[in-house]
Amino acid sequence: ISNSDVISFGDGLNDMDMILNSGVGVAMGNALMEVKDVSDYTTISHNEDGVIYFLRGYLDGDGHIEWGQTKFITIVGTDQFCQHIKNFCENNLGINCSICSTANKTSNTKLLYICKKSNIKKFLDFVYSDAELYIERKYNIYQAICKEINVDNSLLN
Repeated sequence: ISNSDVISFGDGLNDMDMILNSGVGVAMGNALMEVKDVSDYTTISHNEDGVIYFLRGYLDGDGHIEWGQTKFITIVGTDQFCQHIKNFCENNLGINCSICSTANKTSNTKLLYICKKSNIKKFLDFVYSDAELYIERKYNIYQAICKEINVDNSLLN
């Protein structure tokens, strides 16, 4: 994995090099001002689960859930953004993803797709399972998906 594909989190001076050399650098809410100044984003403190809070917002805010005849999640962003999410999903959640270009082939905007019910459920469990802050309409879709998948699983038993 190249440094540009890494999201790093830090709060102290010892973290500055890592944050400066990663694709996305995130300062914790309790970080020193020097760390916040060189970071791309700042989240809440590590004592308040700042890493999971940031990742949920990162994933919940720029995504689209399609749950009709076709079942998939798309996340829209730059190529670099989509690569970060793809790497995170594959390395941390065991979810296979694909990245496609938008209709405008010259644009840097890409679409990350997560398909297959089990992958969608695993991804949405990560984003919403114990979330206190979320986009309501997306959370409602998550609840409907859980209900449908539970019904499907009960038919197998």
